[in-house]
Amino acid sequence: MGCNLFMKSQSKKSDTKKKKKDRLGRRKRLIAWIIENTIITLFAVTILYGLGLLLFGVMNGVYLSDFEWLYSGLGITKSEESYTVSFYSSAEQDYWFFVFIGIMAWFISYISSKREAKDDKLTNKINHFFPDVDPSSAHMRYLETKVNELSCIASSVHRKVIILNIEDGLIESQVNATTKLVNIHHNHDLTENFGEFYVIRDEAAKKKSPWGNLNLFHLDTPSSGTVELVRSQSFSGKEFNEKYNIKLGREEVGTLTSCYCCWDDITEDTRLTPAFYTREYSFEMVNSTEYDLRIKIECTNHDESSIRLKPGEMIEPDLVYKNIKPDDDEFRISIEVENPEPEQ
Repeated sequence: MGCNLFMKSQSKKSDTKKKKKDRLGRRKRLIAWIIENTIITLFAVTILYGLGLLLFGVMNGVYLSDFEWLYSGLGITKSEESYTVSFYSSAEQDYWFFVFIGIMAWFISYISSKREAKDDKLTNKINHFFPDVDPSSAHMRYLETKVNELSCIASSVHRKVIILNIEDGLIESQVNATTKLVNIHHNHDLTENFGEFYVIRDEAAKKKSPWGNLNLFHLDTPSSGTVELVRSQSFSGKEFNEKYNIKLGREEVGTLTSCYCCWDDITEDTRLTPAFYTREYSFEMVNSTEYDLRIKIECTNHDESSIRLKPGEMIEPDLVYKNIKPDDDEFRISIEVENPEPEQ
């Protein structure tokens, strides 16, 4: 019998815990529903409060006093007490005042919720992802710069490489590049100084002075027209490096055009690093020398291409690479002379 009593006691405790757990679960679900449906909850509370106020006002002989049949049917006498009449009149005014304020607040909240995040300022967009960053801090300026760099992309790059001459182990080439730049910001202009043009001299090319020339470097946009970003000049030091501004209006497309020529060591690979994320990068190679050339182009995460060009020939069709990333992808171009003696 003692064992049975103990089992019944344990069963009662278990049932009590289960009921308590169920009550807590229902309470949490109710609170969650109220939070998720705040507008419906406030609307229901307002209606219930208004009905309660109307009921008590009628029962105290203040509201709906013009309906004599209602008062006679309920056995209610119209109130003559100034305090009671004043109290319910004031309560009614307060009720309609808060109803009006509530409707206006709901309307403003509704309009605000319909505003798309893409219409926010850049600082607000960044602050949405990183709420702990002070909008006026240097950290925020740094994040803005990085976001702007990533928001300027190249929809296409066409690079035409003309091999002009081969002399004493050096190769002279001219590079014409046309880049379609796009500001993918919806509502933010780009005016940042994050563009960079650089060419590094091979050690074997130091006997050439100058070892190269920049002939053209400008940006053409609908808003600003043609603007020279880097002035024409000769390459004389170990390297040429110059930064330039990218000025593009919101969702604007600009054409960046450059033309330069330089001498390189033919035994060294030419390395190209894209300045912007590029959707499509194409190469056109032209052999203007008197030699048969074997040209090999490699790109990270892409298939290798090897082409043989006779004098006067060019690659047809162009070599095309998709989705080139500036931090991950690199082009390597190697050129080999197949017949040391020039063709007659």
